[in-house]
Amino acid sequence: MSAALPQLQADGITARWRFNPPNAPVTPDITTPPPGDYYIVGGQPLSPGVIWFQTQPQPLSANPGAQEAAQQYDEGC
Repeated sequence: MSAALPQLQADGITARWRFNPPNAPVTPDITTPPPGDYYIVGGQPLSPGVIWFQTQPQPLSANPGAQEAAQQYDEGC
């Protein structure tokens, strides 16, 4: 995640974040980035130049079934 921040700034993208610290409720969308060791696991454009990013402490599973489900979700089933 920390590697993505400079690129987002260079591209003029305003980020909105949602992250789930371990053993904590889901945060609302916020402008403060999550910890630098989190992984960006999803994103959705909100408006021109503004993107909502979902992050979590672990990378996405390498499970092919999980990747297929994520692709189906992204395509709207």
